[in-house]
Amino acid sequence: HSLVLTAVCCGGHSIKLSANVFLVSVAVADCVTSLTAFVPMFLPWTETNRVLCDVSAIVLVTSCGASVYSVVALAADRYLRICRSSWHRRVRRKPLVVGVVIAIWLNAAIWALQGISGWTRIAYSPATSLCSIDPLASLSYNIAIGVIFVLIPSVVLALCHARIVISVSRSRATLQAAESPRLRRRVSTHNQKSSLK
Repeated sequence: HSLVLTAVCCGGHSIKLSANVFLVSVAVADCVTSLTAFVPMFLPWTETNRVLCDVSAIVLVTSCGASVYSVVALAADRYLRICRSSWHRRVRRKPLVVGVVIAIWLNAAIWALQGISGWTRIAYSPATSLCSIDPLASLSYNIAIGVIFVLIPSVVLALCHARIVISVSRSRATLQAAESPRLRRRVSTHNQKSSLK
């Protein structure tokens, strides 16, 4: 991910496309997730410090949620670029793309903050040495998270990639159909020249 961030941030104008904002968002979210998951393992006061436990859990859940929806946004961008190029030209404006990324992170943060709002709770797990949302605290929260951060992204990703595959297959078939008469004419002309020789 550090290589992705370096390439996008320090590369030339051609690599600084608006679509890469989503790629940077994925890379940042995954880097934050890794840091939040590994650093507290070496801090013995995580379990006893309630504030640090809550903060690390909120950051961890936020970065995981942002990573998921950044991947979804990247898939949607690819779908629009390949299958709906006219729409893509309209929505690829930088303010809109940056607004989508901000909305992704805010949405993830709102769901992470439910750990201290009373809907669910944050708990320390000795098995992982991490603070995170307690899976036994609220069934309704677990269902909501499953729908919003697993089911919906999975469906959107599947649909986007399926449409891309179908579009590419149709384009390939169209190109082959357009090229085949030319190819036959070339072969026929070549055969005639060969027979004359």
